[in-house]
Amino acid sequence: MPYPSEQLYSLTHVRYTPHFSWVDPSGGPLAGFSESLPRNTRWRHMMHDARRYVPCLSDVRYVKSVFDVKTVLVKNERDDGRPILLHRDTATPRLITVMGAKIDNIYDLFDILPGMEPSWQHANTARLFG
Repeated sequence: MPYPSEQLYSLTHVRYTPHFSWVDPSGGPLAGFSESLPRNTRWRHMMHDARRYVPCLSDVRYVKSVFDVKTVLVKNERDDGRPILLHRDTATPRLITVMGAKIDNIYDLFDILPGMEPSWQHANTARLFG
């Protein structure tokens, strides 16, 4: 994934990216909390796995690790599922905002869109694959 501010690309992995998890029932502010979390990189593990599927990644060089907090619903903690947020603008009904955290969320749209608009009832993945 492009990381323009550093002129780099980022790599994440469903198994190796998570470093810590917690449930915050209070919903209070977490200012300063992330600075105390572990920051050991798992880059070698991620790259080894990625190279199995994309061999040209063997020329990639490690620059640094970037850590961030990712919010996950408790119900998705085990399966890494991240539902999409879909909002249709009432004033401009053809304007639809889609927020998704995973690239495969595009497939979820083909389940949702036909129910939103009759003219989209035949929407399918055929055009995604040329």
